[in-house]
Amino acid sequence: MKDEENANLILLSRSQIPSNNVNCNSNVLFENLKWLTSREAVMYLRLPSVGALRNLVYRRQLPFVKLGRNLRFNKEALDRFLDSSEIKRRIT
Repeated sequence: MKDEENANLILLSRSQIPSNNVNCNSNVLFENLKWLTSREAVMYLRLPSVGALRNLVYRRQLPFVKLGRNLRFNKEALDRFLDSSEIKRRIT
């Protein structure tokens, strides 16, 4: 019974994620998630498309885990990726 309830909770939370055309606050959407799907990672990183995400994965610039045919992205690893990608301001 609990497995069915958990599955329903997951489906409800994913169905509430807006499409890419909608501007949203990523902190609210992703605060309880540890592992993100490709579409969720695109929204979290604010990339233009899933193809851009796949390109980063192909070049091994983005950390990921493969579960069967599906990719999953650790939210904390994505945060570290964003922090390491920050461009430092040059002092002149």
